Formats: sequence, structure tokens, C-alpha cells
Amino acid sequence: MSRKEFGVPFYELLVAVREGVSTPQQEQKLEQILLSDPEARQAYYEATDIDQGLTEIATFPRQLTSVAPPALREHSRWRTLVRYGAIAVASLAIGAALEWLIVSMPLRDQLVQRQRIAATASPPQFVATLVRSTDCTWAHEKSPLFEGQRLLSKDLQLNEGVAEFRLDSGIRLVLEGPSKLKINSAGSAFLEFGKIVLHGHELADGFELITPQATLIDVGTEYGASVDRDSNVELHVFQGSVRVKRTSDEGHGDMVEEGGARRFSGESTVDVPLRPGLFQREVPGQRKQSSITRDGLMAFDGFRTSDELPAGTTWHSNGTGWSENWKAARHGDTLSKALFDPLLKLHWDQVGDKKMTGALRLGPNRKVARRVLEHPIRMDTNAIYYISFFFQKMANAPRGTTQYGSVSLRSSTGAPGTQRMVFGMSSERMPILVHNEQQLSAAPPLQAGKPYLYVAKIISGENAPDQIQMRVFSSDEAWLEQEPHVWTCVSSPAFDDAVFDELVLYVEGAEYAVDEIRVASSWQALINRDWPLATEEAAPQE
Repeated sequence: MSRKEFGVPFYELLVAVREGVSTPQQEQKLEQILLSDPEARQAYYEATDIDQGLTEIATFPRQLTSVAPPALREHSRWRTLVRYGAIAVASLAIGAALEWLIVSMPLRDQLVQRQRIAATASPPQFVATLVRSTDCTWAHEKSPLFEGQRLLSKDLQLNEGVAEFRLDSGIRLVLEGPSKLKINSAGSAFLEFGKIVLHGHELADGFELITPQATLIDVGTEYGASVDRDSNVELHVFQGSVRVKRTSDEGHGDMVEEGGARRFSGESTVDVPLRPGLFQREVPGQRKQSSITRDGLMAFDGFRTSDELPAGTTWHSNGTGWSENWKAARHGDTLSKALFDPLLKLHWDQVGDKKMTGALRLGPNRKVARRVLEHPIRMDTNAIYYISFFFQKMANAPRGTTQYGSVSLRSSTGAPGTQRMVFGMSSERMPILVHNEQQLSAAPPLQAGKPYLYVAKIISGENAPDQIQMRVFSSDEAWLEQEPHVWTCVSSPAFDDAVFDELVLYVEGAEYAVDEIRVASSWQALINRDWPLATEEAAPQE
């Protein structure tokens, strides 16, 4: 039987076996066809490959919701296609993994060797971050919801307000409504109409802003561009210079220098007066209150000295935002054996509380401290979270020894080790970031005996991939009033529905110290070092 003669009978056999309604005679007949006809086996391989891919996608509902076509979003839908579409090509796309049911062991081994392992669809990639916004209303459901959100949607229509986006290339874009912008990549965008101001970045390649009349390429620039409803374009260069390539021009384009302004309309190009006041060069004023509550300090522990604590309390019950004391294990009431050092101070005067002393030391014999958050970090919602802490390796252990330290977020409902977010230092003293199966590290190594400030940003999405960014600061770096553009480690976008309700301190083989742990839902809450410590609610020791 040649492949072109495959028809309804052959595919009906595939579907019948897949649906569990085949007779022994049908199974035997299909087995004979597969054993005797190489082209039939090839058709079977294709069906198996595609079916396995669909099966894997079905096990990841968030990938399915975000990237699968509508016809595949419900398991029952593709089962119906199998049942009633045997004649159509859809029957091939959703054929079953038949080898375990119908073929002999030698043939099954051959099929397993030939079978392609279908990869799950990769999450969409982020290209920018909404840094700040004022009085914004957007036209689409997938538009940004809150400041700090990573952009999954590349099509932005701002009806009113002003918003600042920072692209991953370092370029800043200030968009003023009404405007419609499509971000093609970290190095290119198309402005269909509206006003935009571009702030260049010294490390970024020339950013291309495409308009209906010309492409604007920045050269260390700050400029404003506007496109009216008739597609006429104006360019006003505030700093640096801009290369302009008209849509109809095949050359390298002309340069517009600082202080220059031009208008492009049809085939004409005319110089116009520079008008900086025509544009919002930065996001102004007060912003509307976000619909998502995210402006507070969720948890804090500064490991204060014992004489500052209310009577009857210890370091195990210090701080605020926790529902339990520091324990030695996930379950049970045994308190952590970590050592509270009232004289140790890891924070820096320009960042931490100058009056506060006390830190926590963990070592080989006192290596675990766990605590439960009153308000967990939920990866199944649209939100931004931050965590920061001071971290120091006290001294190096002998070379070749495991000497690892970390602060991690865990899920009390998940199996141990399966859902995790880890920030710490490897045995080689490299900063490390772990998100479930992702493991990242960065050079150069950190120094023993020197405190570092770890800051992590956690971007969670209900129907979008999640991402974690971690920055490690040293004491000789200036503290940032705004989020850093450069991060030490950045995870790849991944889907995660975990609810992280436990914070775990853990070390192995060496002694580490931890100080001033903060969990926050906004950058300002994280960096507010004047947060009133007097409001801490220290619970008595259990």
C-alpha cells in the first residue's frame, strides 16, 4: 500500500485504537500494516509526534491559555476532532501514542527510538518595563496594569495620560496619550500616531523609531517625535543628534543635530522652530491609585538587640508581617538554632538604620531558619513583589568544601524542592538565582567578610509568564532611588502558579550572616529605610 493510498480505513484504525474502542482484529490489522509498510510507519511517526506535543501542552494550562490556538484550548475540543475528523488532516495531528497498545516489543523499541520528543512552547519574551505612569487609560485588555510590570503585549494604545517605558536595551520612552505604539523589539518601535520622547542610553545601539514618513535613529539622543492623524511627522532634537531616513529614500539618511527640528509631510521636508514645550519629557505629577494594592511593606525583620525588644520576646518572634516564629523545620514547633549576634551589623549607614544593631548567624550546626509570611507571594496573580536582605559569608571554608548559603522562598503546599525561589552564594562565592528548574549564577565572585545587599524583583502574572530579577549591591555602590536597569541575574520568563508562603534561611559547610530582611510590594516600600520600627508587633515566644 503506497502512502498516497492511505485513506479513511487506515486513519479509522488509528482513531479506534486511540479511543479504546478497537477490536482485537482491528489492532492486529493495524499492527500488520505498521510492520510491513515503511510509509505507514512514517505516517504513524508523524501522528505520534504531534499527539505527544499536544499532550504535553495540555499538561501546562497556562502555556495553553497564552499561546495555543483557540481550537486546542480545551481537551474535549481536540478529542471531538479525533472522534469526528478521521477523514481530515486533523486526525493526524491528534493521533495517539499507539505503540504501547498495538505493536510487539521489537517494533515498539524502534518506534521509541524514532519518536521525536516534542518541546513545549516557549513563553513569550519580554522587551520592556513600565517604569512610571500618570493618569493613564489604555485601550486594550492586555495593556500594562501597574508600574514595574514587564511588557508581554507589544501593542500599546494610550488614550490619555503619560507613561514611561524602559526597554531592555536601556532606552527610555515617554509616551503621551492619545498615542499608538508598537514595540517591535528592544531596539525598534513603530509610532502610528501620538507623541513620544526618547531618552538614549550610552550602551544601546541606535534605536529605530519608525513613523509613517521616516525612520528616526538616535545617536546618544534625547528627542521628541509626534505623528498626527494625517501621518505628518515632527522631530525635535533636544540633545545629541538623530539620523533620519525617509521612507522613500534608499540612502543613509540626513542628520538632525541638537537644537534642530523638522517636519515631514508627504514628499516635503521643512525646518521648523524647536519647541521643547510641545512634549512631556518626563512623567509628571501624582499618579492614579492602582487597582492592585501594592504600596506596602509586607514583612520585615531587622534582628534587633534583645534589650530593645518587649519583655518575654526573643529574636525568634521579632519583626512584623510573620505568622510564626523562626523555626528549625517546615513542620513542628522546634525553634531555630541559628545564633543571634546582638553586636553584628551588616547594613551600611547610607542604607540601613544607623541605630540598629544585631544580625543572625547561621553555620554548619545551626544552619536552618524558616518563617511563614502573613501575606504570601502569589505567582498566580498580576503583581510585583520585592525582597531584600543583607548577606555576608563570614569566612571561607577549605577549598573543595561545600560552602553554600541562601535565602529562599518556598511553598508549604508543594513537595520539598519542587517550587522554590533561591537567592544566595554558591560554594565558589558566585551570586546565584534559582527559580524552580532554572539555575543562574554570575561572576565575579563575592568576597568573604564583606556584606552585600541582595535585592530581587519578582514579576508574577495570572495569564503571563513570570520573571525574577536579582541585583547584588556592594557597600561602595550608590543606593538607587529607582529600580536598577542592570541586574546581576535575570531568569527566563516561565510559568509558575506557586504560592510562596515560607521564607527559609539555609547554609551548608560555612558560616553566613543575614540582616534586615524585607518583603515589599513596591520599590518605594523596599527602599524606605525610615520605616517606623516602633510599629513592629513582636509576639511573645511560644
